Amino acid sequence: MKSMNLQILKKNVLYILFMSMLLIACESSRPSYVLDEDEMEDVLYDVHRAHFSYSDYKDRENGARQYALFLNVLKKHDVTQAEWDSSMVYYTCNANELERIYERLFERVNNEAIAMGAGVGEITDTTDIWNAERQMLLFDYPPYTTKTWAVETDSILSPGDRITLRFSGLFLSDKAAHAVTAVLALRLDNDSIVTRNMTCSMSGPNTLVIADDKAIGIKSVYGMFMMRRSADLQGSPASSVQHQLFSIYDIRLTHEPGTAQALPELPHRQLEIPTQPLSSDTIKTTIQEPQKLNHHGTKTRFATLPQRVKE
Repeated sequence: MKSMNLQILKKNVLYILFMSMLLIACESSRPSYVLDEDEMEDVLYDVHRAHFSYSDYKDRENGARQYALFLNVLKKHDVTQAEWDSSMVYYTCNANELERIYERLFERVNNEAIAMGAGVGEITDTTDIWNAERQMLLFDYPPYTTKTWAVETDSILSPGDRITLRFSGLFLSDKAAHAVTAVLALRLDNDSIVTRNMTCSMSGPNTLVIADDKAIGIKSVYGMFMMRRSADLQGSPASSVQHQLFSIYDIRLTHEPGTAQALPELPHRQLEIPTQPLSSDTIKTTIQEPQKLNHHGTKTRFATLPQRVKE
């Protein structure tokens, strides 16, 4: 019995040692031709700045211009296209490392925006009610394909308000399919749901609008971002395509009064039934019960009307 326990203990120790060596090997398995985390952060920072340096982004469908901006960033950092492609393949397959990079990158962007006074006086006729993270990352493989969010409105919103979701998105890989669906939904006071959605296929700013058209009242606002898998879009096995990354940031959720107005409550009136004196004929008269009832949904229809019985 003791020898059996000793054998089990040895196996457990060997297993722990093996897993420890495996973890160490994985941490040091980044190829030499792949940019390290600091270099990757610097390149991504400038890529984001280049893509979102235009406020209106009217020329975002100009793929040649976007690619030229991207090449200028690579040239600035002395990075070749091959090094960038190899780095993207590595980091999109190692989501944890890329998320660490983006945490630092977004903090850097936010600090720079605050230092420059961003967010002050930008919205004068609307109010931003977004209370979640303003940056999100989506990958085209689980469990990173979907990000959900929700905002409890309480007394913030009024019946008839219009809600606008604005966000900027950047597809990082030009060799993988582009498709991200954004959903915006309202839960109204009567628990009915109103939804709007859009599909993003290009980098740039996006806007999604929804309204409480009947002025029922809004309980909550929620939504999601969901990326389609590149393999599904291209009809190829997942292992044979480069993974896609969609960077979402500068998320804003604003509301403003709509044109709809809540229906006024009607004053409560007591139903007055006219009365008339009862005669002796009325008292002696009896009413026959209906012979048959036909049910139609919540309504009831009489097959025969009550007949007055003659004495």
